[in-house]
Amino acid sequence: MMNQFQGNKSSWLDWRKQGIGSSDAPVIMGLSKWKKPHDLFLEKTGQKTDEKKSNFAMDRGVRLEPYARNYFNLMTSHACEPINFEMDSPLSYMRASLDGYDEPEDTVIEIKYLGNEVYHSRDIPEHYKHQLIHQQIVTDCKHLYFVGINAELGVFYKEFFSTESERKEYLEKAKKFWAMVTENKWVEPEIKDKVLFDKLMSRAVIDFEIKKLEAEKEAIESEIFKSSDGKCGHFEIVTVERKGNISYKEVPELAGIDLEKYRGKASVYRQIKVR
Repeated sequence: MMNQFQGNKSSWLDWRKQGIGSSDAPVIMGLSKWKKPHDLFLEKTGQKTDEKKSNFAMDRGVRLEPYARNYFNLMTSHACEPINFEMDSPLSYMRASLDGYDEPEDTVIEIKYLGNEVYHSRDIPEHYKHQLIHQQIVTDCKHLYFVGINAELGVFYKEFFSTESERKEYLEKAKKFWAMVTENKWVEPEIKDKVLFDKLMSRAVIDFEIKKLEAEKEAIESEIFKSSDGKCGHFEIVTVERKGNISYKEVPELAGIDLEKYRGKASVYRQIKVR
């Protein structure tokens, strides 16, 4: 069961802060590139303000959202309109501001502005999937469509599906996160392999020191290169000129030729990311 929320922008912002919205889902799952779960915890408990700034894709998405919604409605004979929902108690903190909802058809749409490459793939980006799972849980809708829009390429839509285990996993994490917010007590995630974690932490400390030393090195070099070329004791300052890369796309003789078959063997490597 879900309840509709109505109000002005100020009350809507308060309403969002007092619960978990769909844009919070990838953060809670540790999948966000822009925010960590602890940062979200600090925001929800009033210890930090949301520093999210709009960007090109977000601004265009806001402006083009009505067009995308109208296109979807026209092509599918739906009547989706923006609406805000929250679940019944005890899950009333689970909330969603929907880009479109058609009650008779029990259909939800989520609209996102996409770059050219992602748009051409027609895939739903991984970091958006838990937003959609969140909306499925809040609305318990029969159908949910992801609507992608690009100013130059147009609009596409595809139905989103998730498994019961995916929804259960997310809901459990959302419950634990909100319990921490309610108690105003942050609990670090359990570390299963503490030996590996200690090694990763040691590497992170070393990496920090290397970057610090590299910054100091660059600062010293910038001062050194203010001097003219020449010898100084055991050292010598020289100017090295390197030819630029050849832009093969600009070579007319290569137009229409598939260069991929001349590519060398692919290399595979592993990297460590800090979330």
